[in-house]
Amino acid sequence: MKRLPACLLAATLLVSVASCSEATERRQPAPASSSPRAPSPAPATDTGKNVDAVRKVLLSQPGAKGRDAPDAQGALVAADGPGAALFVWETRDGRFCHGTANGTGSSSVGCETNPRKVGRAPRLVPLLSTAAVKWNVVFGAEGEVAESAACNGAAVDLREVGVMADGRRTIYAVEFSDLRSGSLDVEVTRGKRTAEERLELLPGADADSDTRRCG
Repeated sequence: MKRLPACLLAATLLVSVASCSEATERRQPAPASSSPRAPSPAPATDTGKNVDAVRKVLLSQPGAKGRDAPDAQGALVAADGPGAALFVWETRDGRFCHGTANGTGSSSVGCETNPRKVGRAPRLVPLLSTAAVKWNVVFGAEGEVAESAACNGAAVDLREVGVMADGRRTIYAVEFSDLRSGSLDVEVTRGKRTAEERLELLPGADADSDTRRCG
């Protein structure tokens, strides 16, 4: 059996694929009994009042300053847990960045080299897969709204993080207990229409790798 390269287990993966989604439109949404839960506002953070302190730790690092510093809306919380949090932001020149920090002062920051262009057609955009708080996946939706997500038919909590690209890309995050490959099923709306898309969770992973898979 082929195994996933060790570097994928230890390092943050910035996904450079513009879009890895497949869409099939339909007029009516799935019955409520089989439809995963819709996204809810960001839950109260496990880090509590310390999330702001953790953000300050992150943004005090050299890697989050200068041209890689957040734009006016600041660093958005994509995931949080006891003593640590994952943040994402857009730079003033439109590049996607992410950073993880904890209350002890440990942090890591990564930024893309170039801005991502917004597509002409509705799509999902993989942005980040990383071991931060747990196994965290961040993606964007352009021209559509992500309503729910599921892995192998089981609902996955979908967190709406914020917007980027002048409001044209909404950012979402999901979290797994461990590394996950395969494809996440995402139900989206485009105006009054509903569609189902698939988001590739770990581009480049072998289909027969021994990681847990969705889809």
